[in-house]
Amino acid sequence: RKGRRKRREGSRQAAIGEESTGKGRGEASIYEPQPAQEKKRELVRTKTLDLKKISVEEALEEMELVDHDFYIFLNEKTGKVNVVYRRTDGNAGLPDLSYAG
Repeated sequence: RKGRRKRREGSRQAAIGEESTGKGRGEASIYEPQPAQEKKRELVRTKTLDLKKISVEEALEEMELVDHDFYIFLNEKTGKVNVVYRRTDGNAGLPDLSYAG
């Protein structure tokens, strides 16, 4: 139990910005918190895909085989480019895409 209490105090100090100097509670940090800087996202890779004309079921199987969270394919029923993706609940999703023109 003593170890638990010590960890909690350390967590509390970190959460409110106090230094852990061992001199006592409530000592304020001499460091000012720095504002979070937004990192600009860059396109770091492009890839050419050869789309297979397959069914949704086959696309799901392919997604599992390549162990990705999504799979892009040419839907054999609609002739459209589709994407299947793994949802956080473990199931799969298939967005119904419309093409604005």
